[in-house]
Amino acid sequence: MSSSVESIDYFMQTVERADGARDYRLFILDRPGRGLIENPVVDIVGRPGHHSYGFVMSYIAKDGKHEQIGTLEHPLPVEFLEQSQTDYGLTVVFMRLDETGKTWFSNGQVLYTNTDIRPLTIEPLHRARQSV
Repeated sequence: MSSSVESIDYFMQTVERADGARDYRLFILDRPGRGLIENPVVDIVGRPGHHSYGFVMSYIAKDGKHEQIGTLEHPLPVEFLEQSQTDYGLTVVFMRLDETGKTWFSNGQVLYTNTDIRPLTIEPLHRARQSV
């Protein structure tokens, strides 16, 4: 039995703090059973200075599903990974849509990583669908 990786829809927000520094926030569509992001695996993709340079983050959800945020074509910006390595961490907001199409916040977390930022020599195994 092969396991598949589900690409998660997301959007990003950049907020400028009073001191002029930038904070980054990641909003993802939540679903029942997902839980918080724990033990993410980060793959750096592309090359510095190229439009597709960034990272893809994958993890196993609480219910055992393999999920991925970012794709080879549309990776998350490296600045998000850099922020996850600071004392601020990366703010992740989980959102849900109700039956009427209204959006509401279901959960949130601050994500911290300790991954070295260096380009990989291999690509992630899964080419996910384009994220919104």
